[in-house]
Amino acid sequence: VLRHRIEEYALGKEDCSCTMALKTGERVVVDDALTHPSWAGLRDVAEQLDIRACWAEPILASNGGARGVLVVFHGEARRPSRQESQLSQMAASFASLAIERALADEAFARESRRAQTYLNLSPAIILAFDRDANITMINERGCAILECPREGVLGCNIFDTFFPEPSRELVRLVFQRMIDGDIETLGDVDDTVVTGCGRLKFIRWRHTVIRDEAGAITGVLSSGQD
Repeated sequence: VLRHRIEEYALGKEDCSCTMALKTGERVVVDDALTHPSWAGLRDVAEQLDIRACWAEPILASNGGARGVLVVFHGEARRPSRQESQLSQMAASFASLAIERALADEAFARESRRAQTYLNLSPAIILAFDRDANITMINERGCAILECPREGVLGCNIFDTFFPEPSRELVRLVFQRMIDGDIETLGDVDDTVVTGCGRLKFIRWRHTVIRDEAGAITGVLSSGQD
């Protein structure tokens, strides 16, 4: 109940240290909670919880805006020491990094789900594999053509798992030339694959290399029609 009152007060009062830290992007210090005007409505709570001082450290985003506030409570009426100020600033910086990483991961996951939805609409098999030829992505049509669930495909070596042994090494050599940068794209390549049920299927493939932001080849993206 007491914590709930502090949270309501912090979010609803304009001159509260938390609100001021959010607005200004700077540390706000209350050196005596029993006499400071911003704690006028919470002095009884401060007495019960033995809060005599607090300082609010803004959690700053990379663009300089405040994402939140780190609040430190102290049982002695005083200002933070130099070391305490440095520690609270460091903790706020770590919190900012964690928040931005979580937001970036969430955005990446959201875009990945959207991309997967678009890929699933394709009538062709679409898959990607890394430099070791391990499958990193496949659409629903690909799983249907290979007669294998996604969890049974991802991480598998495409050549060892889905190509018949007689053609395996030749296909692997072509793949290696793409990884080495000798071939950028390769179209209308006819190959036979072995499905998860052991059936042979004829696929007409198109391949292109995948590059990272630095231009290094990280794998191959392939599409095919059966």
